Amino acid sequence: MKSKSIFFVLFLGLIVTFMSNSKAYADVNTNGIIWKLHTATPLSKTDGNWSFAMGSYNNDGKPDIYCIKRNGGNGKTELHILNGANNYQSFLLETATALPETDGNWQFLVGDYNHDGKPDLYCIKENGANGKTEVHILNGADNYQSFLYETATTLPETDGNWQFAIGDYNNDGKPDLYCIKENGANGKTEVHILNGANNYQSFLLETATALPETDGNWQFGISDYNNDGVPDLYCIKKNGSGATEVHILNGSNNFQSFLFQSATPMEPTDQSTQFIVGQGSLNIYAIKEQGGTSTEVHEFGYPDQIGTGNTVDANGIIWKLHTATPLSKTDGNWSFAMGDYNNDGKPDIYCIKKSESKTEVHILNGANNYQSFLLETATALPQTDGNWQFAIGDYNHDGKPDLYCIKENGGNGKTEVHILNGADNYQSFLLEIATVLPQTDGNWQFAIGDYNHDGKPDLYCIKGNGGNGKTEVHILNGADNYQSFLLETATGLSQTDSNWQFGISDYNNDGVPDLYCIKKNGSGATEVHILNGANNFQSFLFESATPMEPTDQSTQFIVGQGSLSIYAIKEQGGTSTEVHEFGYQDNIITGNTGDTNGVAVNMASANIIYFIKECEGFAPSLYHDSVGVLTGGYGMTGVELNGLPASISETTATNLLTNHVNNEYYKQVLDIIHAHGVANPLQREVDAFTSFAYNNGINAFSGSTLLKLYASGSRGADIQNQFMQWVHAGDKVLPGLVTRRTYEWEIFSGSNASIPGYNCAPSISYINTAGNPTGQVVTNNNRYGASPY
Repeated sequence: MKSKSIFFVLFLGLIVTFMSNSKAYADVNTNGIIWKLHTATPLSKTDGNWSFAMGSYNNDGKPDIYCIKRNGGNGKTELHILNGANNYQSFLLETATALPETDGNWQFLVGDYNHDGKPDLYCIKENGANGKTEVHILNGADNYQSFLYETATTLPETDGNWQFAIGDYNNDGKPDLYCIKENGANGKTEVHILNGANNYQSFLLETATALPETDGNWQFGISDYNNDGVPDLYCIKKNGSGATEVHILNGSNNFQSFLFQSATPMEPTDQSTQFIVGQGSLNIYAIKEQGGTSTEVHEFGYPDQIGTGNTVDANGIIWKLHTATPLSKTDGNWSFAMGDYNNDGKPDIYCIKKSESKTEVHILNGANNYQSFLLETATALPQTDGNWQFAIGDYNHDGKPDLYCIKENGGNGKTEVHILNGADNYQSFLLEIATVLPQTDGNWQFAIGDYNHDGKPDLYCIKGNGGNGKTEVHILNGADNYQSFLLETATGLSQTDSNWQFGISDYNNDGVPDLYCIKKNGSGATEVHILNGANNFQSFLFESATPMEPTDQSTQFIVGQGSLSIYAIKEQGGTSTEVHEFGYQDNIITGNTGDTNGVAVNMASANIIYFIKECEGFAPSLYHDSVGVLTGGYGMTGVELNGLPASISETTATNLLTNHVNNEYYKQVLDIIHAHGVANPLQREVDAFTSFAYNNGINAFSGSTLLKLYASGSRGADIQNQFMQWVHAGDKVLPGLVTRRTYEWEIFSGSNASIPGYNCAPSISYINTAGNPTGQVVTNNNRYGASPY
């Protein structure tokens, strides 16, 4: 429900954590667990010599990550603390500690031993003196330069079958030590809790749990899942069935039953990923030691839990899929492309293996999110190497995707095209030919598109190191089998190198293929830069960071169909080759520009998008509206806030608003109208009802007398009267709602009155964190900021 109090400031909510609308559209049900953060860190790639824990080092309320290097310099164990306040982009502390070098027999935890408000570092030595497990606690108050306490515990020596966590089991204010034995008696995982009140000299609990025996594929942590004041045990299974899993044992019955068991949005992982259980009901951090270019942090959990979001504004680009595939880890001998092999409308991924006696094709099934193969076959093409590139197109228009094999160093000094026939599963060639393009090399990339709309697939040849410091595009003509050029031009993009990849799609739906330029090593993120096909790539339609961390040569990118849909293929995933998809939610729908007096089509008009923007006002930061509803962007509230940074650009807000209006309001309104027997509603009528539903809620519209009268054929004063019934917040009539309902009636009725945004230029106010207009006005935007009037 979006009833608000001030005219044209019917606010909604922004977005607190960058990943949450990044639905893990995998084949597993994640039960509300969402992605919240993906980021590279300034910590180089790490390995088994490092351990990770979590605490708030500087007491700013943000969870910092403690990175412990066992074999640091000068014979000491080192501590490097990543700053949670900026999403782990800088260090709060880097220091050698008082603890000598350690090894795999030590584990590390964070807790406040002496209640001074400074997180202390618990160093657990499994094979201590006198056959005991030892605890050595480094003092947080002096940056871990001295010990607060060192003791042998009552627990005998342990080994790699044990893990440790900190929690207050008996609520006495003393941090207790949870000792988890993976291979306990009777085939169960056991919990042994050492008493913090007597410095770990006795047990508070020793019990077998409901969890069967575990092994090194499991990690454990402590938090309170159900907020009953009793610490629960979080059991993370790395090699779950198609996903990393979480199983939470109930602390209130001493871990004899499960409170929650679910797959997570994360693919299955291995020993190169460590997990930390954060505070809150469900908030888990995956530390990828071998990230793309550094150690990475990937956070998932419930949307209302602690999470800081990404530090880059991805302008409405969200995560849509993260999944492992049945394809083993791959390398530079593989190439990837996209097509619809079985014509089911789902994009399948073609995985081309070069280094066999024959070039092979392995096609991952898009219909089940790449969990099985549609085809695995050797092709008619002999073994290939790094001088070959591959693309998908339908050369002979038989509805079967053909495989374009481009040989850079072909015969007679030419680049060659060899097209394998999709109709016989790539067992014969449709065309083998030298092109007019001279031999090329690794500075060139290739893509398929129809440049001149003649129905023939043309070959886009992109030269990274073109003349005059520019990236060039040379388009070979499909109509004459690539014997002439349709275009040869320098583009608006400077020279590029192997850190860039290219693809073709139509970003702005103008019918002209645009060039998508993906920069792997962008500033803090993988970036996308889209050159405008309509002016032969002389300007950019869109430039943005993406939600993906910077990447390297072990990640390949495929540009999918639609406005913005990009697939990152991680060759060296956790346990296999992985697919990570990001783009616009439901591939952004920009609104139709047709006749508002005509019959309604399947998306809202651009006019109603403008009108709603005018009504709501733009808030770049979260605020509480006049009735206390957390709001941001263009009036987003509730679950609409899931998944974006705490500060948002106007472009991002517009893209999200457009998607929300079309997918969650307009389409439902249109379906409801049709279900009530109105076969051909006018565009302006559906637009008006969409604004009404966006403000009051779909349920309010579907149960309203307004709808009933409309369905019965009324179009006059009784409809106007019903609009005006919806002007209250509580028991008060709000002038802003009176104005909005008046305008909605005028839109509905086709009035010639001046309606801001709908038929005259809007003047969109910026809203501050207090919920008030600032006087600043939105004057420009990627699509819907500047008025067309």
